[in-house]
Amino acid sequence: MSYPAVVVQDINRSLQYWMIQCPEPEIHQIRNIGRNA
Repeated sequence: MSYPAVVVQDINRSLQYWMIQCPEPEIHQIRNIGRNA
């Protein structure tokens, strides 16, 4: 699947925000959900 660059930038920004805000175990859960989606 390919996404427009703007969408990719928004996703990257959201991921960076969550990595800053969330404790480490939750980050891994989010990554696993992303892989499984």
